[in-house]
Amino acid sequence: MIRKPNFFLIGPPRSGTTALWTYLKQHPDIYMPDKHKELMYFAKDLHPNRETFKSYLYWFKDVKNEKCIGESTPFYLYSKVAAKEIKEFSPKSKIIITLRNPVDVMYSWYYFNLRTKTETESFKRALELIPKREKNESVPANAKSVRYRLYYKNLVTYSSQVKRYLNIFKREKIKFIIFEDFKNNEKKVYKEILRFLDVNKSYVPNKFEKIKTNKVVRSKIIREIYSNRKIRKIAQKRLPLRIRNFGNILKNINLKEEKRKPLDNELKKKLMKEFIKDIDTLSSLIKKDLSFWYK
Repeated sequence: MIRKPNFFLIGPPRSGTTALWTYLKQHPDIYMPDKHKELMYFAKDLHPNRETFKSYLYWFKDVKNEKCIGESTPFYLYSKVAAKEIKEFSPKSKIIITLRNPVDVMYSWYYFNLRTKTETESFKRALELIPKREKNESVPANAKSVRYRLYYKNLVTYSSQVKRYLNIFKREKIKFIIFEDFKNNEKKVYKEILRFLDVNKSYVPNKFEKIKTNKVVRSKIIREIYSNRKIRKIAQKRLPLRIRNFGNILKNINLKEEKRKPLDNELKKKLMKEFIKDIDTLSSLIKKDLSFWYK
């Protein structure tokens, strides 16, 4: 019998979930799917054509005697139904939520979308287009089925998203990780998470790698292959589960790091002002002062 996940790592995109997933799955008391992240099973409002329950559980078939079984899908935070579905699926689950300065998330996520051809406009123009894109207008071809990924401001309006989890899970079942804290002291935050999961706190990963910065593609031709949704859809139907990860391998080989152009300071200040109220509400919800984000 395949055991179910009993903890979930979520948060806005570009907020440290990949780094945490990398470190946590190394722990001998923790199992997380080694080659696949962001299963999206509990976000049917974002992915109505999700995989079957049997296919979802396939990712946990190799669980042995690990105490904690985890899954990492950042968009479970943004989803309006994921919290409820997770609770029904695994009532005693623990939730780890990463949070990062909303403007930094938007800008970093925008560059990620550029890389995957989900975005085609300038950052400023992309923000202006959000209302139209919510009506399915001015949406790039690669984003037609995932246009929520272009709702930059909506993705980082955290208070309502966090409130959904606090309304469904007990406060002691949720651990909040502030990205900036994690970036400044990875070992300390990592131990806090191990304590929260109640596993061996003395374990240290092979090495704490630096949190990755901006990446760009080496070959646009290779990107066309793995970013083409028709090709991916055919692969999902015809390729065996064990080799479906080939696209991710190809994608990773095709990436290189490159310094991102700094966000215009005036635009950053303007955007930051828009989030002050939500940040203060979030601070009250999680009982941590986050005003340093806008100060």
